[in-house]
Amino acid sequence: MQIATDATKNGKSHPKELSQTIIRQLEERGIDTEMAVKFGLGLIKGHGGSEKLALPFKINNQTSSWKVRSVASSNDGMFWIGKEDVRGKHFFNEDCLRDESLKDYPLIITEGELDCLTILPWYPKCVSVPNGANTKSIPIEDERSYSAFEYLNNAIDILKPVKEIIIATDGDRAGRVLLEDLALRLGKPRCRWVMYPFKKSDQSERCKDLNESFKEWGYNGIQNIIEKAKWYPISGVYTIDELPPLPEPEVYRAGMGGLDKHLGIRLGDFSVVTGIPSHGKSTFVNDLMCRMIINNDMKIAFASFEQPPQKDHKRNLTRWMMQRQDGGVNGLSTSQKTELTERTLREKIVFIVKEEDETADLDWLLEKMSACVIQHDVDIIVIDPYNEIDHKRDFRQTTTDYIGDSIKKIKRFATRYDVHVMVVAHPTKLSERADGTLPIPTLYSIEDSRHWYNKCDVGIVVHRISSESFSLIRVVKSRYHDILGTPGEVRCNFDKDTGRYNERFEVY
Repeated sequence: MQIATDATKNGKSHPKELSQTIIRQLEERGIDTEMAVKFGLGLIKGHGGSEKLALPFKINNQTSSWKVRSVASSNDGMFWIGKEDVRGKHFFNEDCLRDESLKDYPLIITEGELDCLTILPWYPKCVSVPNGANTKSIPIEDERSYSAFEYLNNAIDILKPVKEIIIATDGDRAGRVLLEDLALRLGKPRCRWVMYPFKKSDQSERCKDLNESFKEWGYNGIQNIIEKAKWYPISGVYTIDELPPLPEPEVYRAGMGGLDKHLGIRLGDFSVVTGIPSHGKSTFVNDLMCRMIINNDMKIAFASFEQPPQKDHKRNLTRWMMQRQDGGVNGLSTSQKTELTERTLREKIVFIVKEEDETADLDWLLEKMSACVIQHDVDIIVIDPYNEIDHKRDFRQTTTDYIGDSIKKIKRFATRYDVHVMVVAHPTKLSERADGTLPIPTLYSIEDSRHWYNKCDVGIVVHRISSESFSLIRVVKSRYHDILGTPGEVRCNFDKDTGRYNERFEVY
């Protein structure tokens, strides 16, 4: 059994002949051994003598690099060997696009090399992307787009004649993100998408990719998937089964007790927090963001116009982090907690700061926000407060129209970059009631516009009930009750020593 011998040695072992262990693993995945040998798959010894599969990436029948991974999982210590300038920059099996005998066949694009190898015996015009899927969509004009999809750019000339492309990415959220990104770049009019069958063992769960579909249903299952691939809709009216599946955003919870039943955070959404000044809305947002960092490994950007990052933010966030009570800090000394806190703040938080000579209008802010996403890969952006942005309203616009347009820009940004944008906004001055207390504000209380309630996905009110020494956290708007949670309120005690809002349990 021989493999291609033209790979470049680059400080790693040269791929060797397939072992019986790797052959057995491939056969368990439903991949034909004869085809694997003919294609030139090889073997690399990993750390501790573990055997990994070496996948040849060929250009004009010459192997330029090898992708090395385990057969079981692409996440188990994957690495490249071969020429550095071509690693991951070409489709796997790209030469099929140069084969004139296949010019009239549709092209199938998979998310992984093993999916491609699974169907090659019957569908030879099949390639795989070299670097899997991103968890977030990358806009075409984004500067990251070229490097992320360089394999498309390098194949642009041989892709042009292809009239029909079937995109068979994984059925999970990342796969659907890749489906949309590929169709957008390849041209939706020539793209089709696939739906995987339900598993034999569980008719409520679909297979996740071509390889799993083959293991469940064999060749007939694959044939059915390819033949029933649907054309990508361009515009107009269509039935529900003609719509490709959209990436379903994951819902994140903060771990705040009963509030979790009402408050869900999704990437791509727009939320609003309001409350009377000095009633704790910024403190609540700090608490919420710290919980998102610790519980969901998120990265946060703060555009704070009332809390200097070097003083207030650093002090408040440090206080919260130093009082963590979780498995990540149990048993640590004070100095170790300090070191962990400083590292967490450094790695997980970014600040948008206005320089003295800058005008911080919304366009300025959106530019800084895009830099936070592109350069720091943040998940949530907090604007606190919206009222302190330098507003430039066209004299022909009403304030309501101006705010409506501003919110549209923020929502469009959240959707485009797949981040959650949370805006803190002050209400207008409220009149005292007869007993001298202030009424609880609503989203409609925010200055100048009803759009805050109408256009947000989530709306939160923070209000301190001074007479009873507790704070009311009220979710007044949740666009999708069955997904994010139902509107409702939770009474909380604020612990100034830890910076946390803890659910208050009444004793009767």
